[in-house]
Formats: sequence, structure tokens, C-alpha cells
Amino acid sequence: VGNLEPVFVKEGGIKKVVSVSSASIGNTFSLYMKINLLPVELKNESFLWAIYRDGEFILGDNFSNYSENDNIVLLDNELISSGSTDVYNIYYWIDGNVLNDDSMMNKTFNVSLYATS
Repeated sequence: VGNLEPVFVKEGGIKKVVSVSSASIGNTFSLYMKINLLPVELKNESFLWAIYRDGEFILGDNFSNYSENDNIVLLDNELISSGSTDVYNIYYWIDGNVLNDDSMMNKTFNVSLYATS
């Protein structure tokens, strides 16, 4: 859950850290984002999300084509490193580098992250 304002870099927005580890070799997992609350004002091309692993971009999009109760696949059958922890950073932000509609400001959104193996 978070309140949003435009920022110039993703790091200025909301960040969620997901850590994954396994003691066994060859285990995989899938990570999903379920949209619980998305006000119509935030269904905009400048409201963005992205997932990174070790600073490397994996996937990202904007929220213009999503709706409440949508489940977005962030990672599908991702191999889990054995004996170490993989860290994924998921960012949510309004792009302050473009002109944004004032109605987007201070809106609340809510997503749930969940994984399957």
C-alpha cells in the first residue's frame, strides 16, 4: 500500500524487496502481483512498475491497461539459487519526467505479491 507523487527516478517511488532462497538445487518459483485497489486516476501510462534482480531489469510496464483483481506474472518458473538468497526489487512510481494529471496525486493503490513453486 502506498501514496504516490511524481518522482524523477524509480528509486524515489515505492520499493518492495522480495528475497528467495532454497536449500535444494533445481527449485523454481513464480511470482505474481495481484491488483487489489487501482483508482481510475492511476490507470495511466505514467504510473509505472518494474522488477529488478541485482540491479538488472527483468520486466516492467505501466498500469494503463490493468484493472482491479488482475494477476500479473512477474516471474515464471524462475530458478532459485541454492545456498544463497536471490533478491528482487519491485518499484512503483509516477514518472515525474512527463506532465501528469493532477488527479493522480495522493491516490492510494494496493497490490499483493505472492509466489508459487
